[in-house]
Amino acid sequence: FRYLGDAKVDRARLDCRAIGEACETYRIKNGGEAPGNLDQLITPPGGGSPFLKNGAQALIDPWGQRYQMEVVPAGEGNEVK
Repeated sequence: FRYLGDAKVDRARLDCRAIGEACETYRIKNGGEAPGNLDQLITPPGGGSPFLKNGAQALIDPWGQRYQMEVVPAGEGNEVK
């Protein structure tokens, strides 16, 4: 069972990395503005291709909970956590 738990943690880390990269790509393509919520990575305002593969499923962690994000002001811009 420990192996399954470790696999879930590893997948969650990979998911978070992909979400972070998608947020950075979103910010680059939107003049430095971070997404207001994770749904904007799936359905970008103004249309266009999603920033994450697998649609809304990409926002669900290995335990079945939805990932969350917080935009934290940081000096000259916003940092997404």
